[in-house]
Amino acid sequence: MSAKSIFPAVCLLALICSAAFAGTALQELTGHLGSPDPAVRLDAVRRIAVTCHGEGLGSLITAASDSDEYVRERAVQALGNSGNGDAVTPVLAAFDDPADFIRWRAVQAAARLGVRDIDERLARLVSDRFWRVRVVTFQLLGEIGREMLVSGSPELASSPAGEKIRSCLLAGLNDSDERARVAAARSLATLNDRAAYTPLVELLNEGSLFTREQAALGLGDLRDNRALLPLIEALEDPENRISREGRDWACWGAAVALEQLTGQDYKTNAKKWRQWLAADRPQ
Repeated sequence: MSAKSIFPAVCLLALICSAAFAGTALQELTGHLGSPDPAVRLDAVRRIAVTCHGEGLGSLITAASDSDEYVRERAVQALGNSGNGDAVTPVLAAFDDPADFIRWRAVQAAARLGVRDIDERLARLVSDRFWRVRVVTFQLLGEIGREMLVSGSPELASSPAGEKIRSCLLAGLNDSDERARVAAARSLATLNDRAAYTPLVELLNEGSLFTREQAALGLGDLRDNRALLPLIEALEDPENRISREGRDWACWGAAVALEQLTGQDYKTNAKKWRQWLAADRPQ
């Protein structure tokens, strides 16, 4: 037998052996999901997610309803990364999980899987008790809205789904947590909704340093020239140059937004921005 004919045969044999080994490994790991020890079940879910890919989908779906919240959380996260439409149903079911961080993971997973239906479960999450859940829900609603605009809908208000998105995001502007408010406002800004302007300016002036950065970036997304002066004033605010992380987050966000609005690049130099604004203020 020639070398040319041997090589394909060897490759085929290797593939067969690899598949057989993977099947045996999956069977063993799936068996571990029945262990009374949650640590063993959690390790099994992690290994299935990493090594078994599509073949392990059924095991991950089973694990998504495990009695241990950490096992469920890891399973939901893995289902979101699977890219498989069969993962959508258990991920949506996790919207109602009693554990806050699992609902948070579930919304992230739904976004990765391309879930775009604005059903009552998703709408309900805009008032979830956990701020992280509300944040990712507002972000997902923004993604859905942007896709609707790209697909040819001139205004979100032109469809029932669009009206629902806008209604949820507008409600988010009054959220008790500034992190959720800025998420809702940024999503509205990316949808060219001028209702985001005043809340974003308020957060830019009065929010925490991280929230100020996000508010500044939202004003850049909104593309409203009314934001030029508030953004320059943010560069001049000494509070925006103080950060536990050692970075002037709010100033950086304002500089990015100003460049986005004007096409100019004066970075965080407020004096140069003032000079430019006085000489060539856009209408």
